[in-house]
Amino acid sequence: MPKNLKIETIEILISTMNQSSLLFLEQMFSGIQWRNLSILIVNQTQSNNLIISDFENIRVINSFEIGLAKSRNLAIQNSIGSILVLTDDDVIFENNFIETIHNAYIENENAAMIAFSVKNEKGQLFKKYSKNIKYKLNYFDIYNIMSIEITINRNNFDFKKLQFDENFGLGAAFSFAEEAVLLSDIKKQKKEMLFIPKVIVSHDSISTIDKINFEKQYFILGAVYSRIHNNLFWIWVFVKIAFDLKQSKIKINQIPTLIKSAIKGRSYFFKINCK
Repeated sequence: MPKNLKIETIEILISTMNQSSLLFLEQMFSGIQWRNLSILIVNQTQSNNLIISDFENIRVINSFEIGLAKSRNLAIQNSIGSILVLTDDDVIFENNFIETIHNAYIENENAAMIAFSVKNEKGQLFKKYSKNIKYKLNYFDIYNIMSIEITINRNNFDFKKLQFDENFGLGAAFSFAEEAVLLSDIKKQKKEMLFIPKVIVSHDSISTIDKINFEKQYFILGAVYSRIHNNLFWIWVFVKIAFDLKQSKIKINQIPTLIKSAIKGRSYFFKINCK
């Protein structure tokens, strides 16, 4: 990344649904001159409910497909910025988020991906984050990263290989973990990924996974572990079980059912990927 990276090369990629105007940007960028930002919106909608932008720097793609991974991929494929900020329409950006991201890539010019922190609606950190910069992310780190924490430097790897697996994410066969799959693919390319403990957005404290019961979670994770690790599938299933037991999230008598769910998820993943 050149030392003279310009702030204007940071592009915000927003995935949204059924919007008919740009008014939702007012809340997302409260206190920020969003009309001056480089923004690409993918609006998954119907033909009678479209967004039209009169701003040259705010581009809109009205898409008639569904699925968060499809939305993210469409945004990435049509992006023009050097640094891409992945986000949704239900976040509120910090006033200094552009400077935070800009400075991070100036100081870490070889980074392909930098993850940041998120706070909740009460102004508290969304989850437990490292207090220090993490220069090497392991798979445990990757599984804990949300898409709204992710920024990408498209110049530091083969951009054609940057794509979400459309089997994962809201609206897909497996409704979460699309970001973990993407980051695992980047990791396997041996690209530099790091975490910087600075907040860039706030988001409601309830996440997608919190709304899914454990049997369904393990079904999805069975697919995730098959996609990312495959031969180490059973190790990751039992690591997850041990973690959930330690956190008192599940009880011992639930384990047989959860293992069956993980196996079903694995089987279904291979079934839909062999068609």
